[in-house]
Amino acid sequence: MLLLQAALAALVAAACLYHLLAWALTRHFAADLGPARLPGRESFACAALQAARRRLWPSVSQIKPIHRVDAGLREALASFLSQDYPGPFEVVLVCREPSEELNALVEDLARSFPKVPLRLVVGAGPGINRKVASCVLGVEQAGKEILVFSDADMRAPEGYLRRVVQPFADPRVGLVTCLYSVQRVLGLAGALEGLSDADFSASVLVARRVEGLSFALGATMALRREALDQVGGLGVLQDHLADDYQLGNRIARSGWKVELAGVVLEDLVGRPRFRDYFWHQLRWMRTYRICRPVGHAAFLVTQGLPWSLGLLGCTGAAPLGWWVLGTWLVVRMLTAVAIWHTLSGGRAAAWGLAAPLKDLLYLVLWVSSLLGSTVLWGGQRFRVLRDGRIQPL
Repeated sequence: MLLLQAALAALVAAACLYHLLAWALTRHFAADLGPARLPGRESFACAALQAARRRLWPSVSQIKPIHRVDAGLREALASFLSQDYPGPFEVVLVCREPSEELNALVEDLARSFPKVPLRLVVGAGPGINRKVASCVLGVEQAGKEILVFSDADMRAPEGYLRRVVQPFADPRVGLVTCLYSVQRVLGLAGALEGLSDADFSASVLVARRVEGLSFALGATMALRREALDQVGGLGVLQDHLADDYQLGNRIARSGWKVELAGVVLEDLVGRPRFRDYFWHQLRWMRTYRICRPVGHAAFLVTQGLPWSLGLLGCTGAAPLGWWVLGTWLVVRMLTAVAIWHTLSGGRAAAWGLAAPLKDLLYLVLWVSSLLGSTVLWGGQRFRVLRDGRIQPL
């Protein structure tokens, strides 16, 4: 019994250390955030030198696949159009089907941002993954050096495009990706989504420190055309569910560096229903199990709640058991609030106190991820195969 108690206590300690490390790395990441610069930026003064500086920034095509028009879409798109980027950039919107509502929105945005080339492309390439199919068509229409893909429900902060493009000053960098967080919470399901985003972003920082980045996040995937062509283009991902992971992994395996930009996007989650949150996270968990099985298994090590409850039971609810449980809850809630606040800077981070509830749900999701391979995506059911491809059901 003592051996079991010692093992459970060690697991709780490991979980605490993980979350403290995640908090420390998040603070370190935030401390490095600052205006995107190229060497000697301040030395440019006259118009001729300003023009020379603009040539140092490559041209960019921002490609946005649009699934539907909702309340937050205009705000999200406007944030990408309003970027103060020294070089030339364009925005290419891709939608599978024509929509009068979307046409009206694009016309409104074109009037509001007349200096930014904005195009709407209707249609899609082949494949089961609708997002990839739209992005394939977007690449065909894009005419710039750097391709920047981002989800339609993301809002970019000021200076986003500068920070995303800056790492490409290193010729070895093939892909740049970004963290994201929820800044505005409407309801409990939205808070749980925000907690999931904060935990995931922190886990990315831990993975970067431990093993380096070998994957990308759908919030932003900025690529050199050369790197994309080297891995066969986006078409090779047309039947994969985790296109962001697959693309980043293929870029890394082909010899390019994958970097994390010093910027955090806002995830506009709106007011999701609980069942939407559950199916979204179950899809992510089952995809994670297939793409990163070691990380999926290691997830349990980061969960101190079951181990502390087990220790409480093994000690017969002795003071030691209660002390360990209390310590875990304090560490978990405070680090959740701190990480979320560091990434978002908003009041929504107070919802981090609900982290134990999210952990309970995630334990259910983790077990559920082992019991099947079916996911719900865009209102349709798919089976996830062992190689990450999907089949519609």
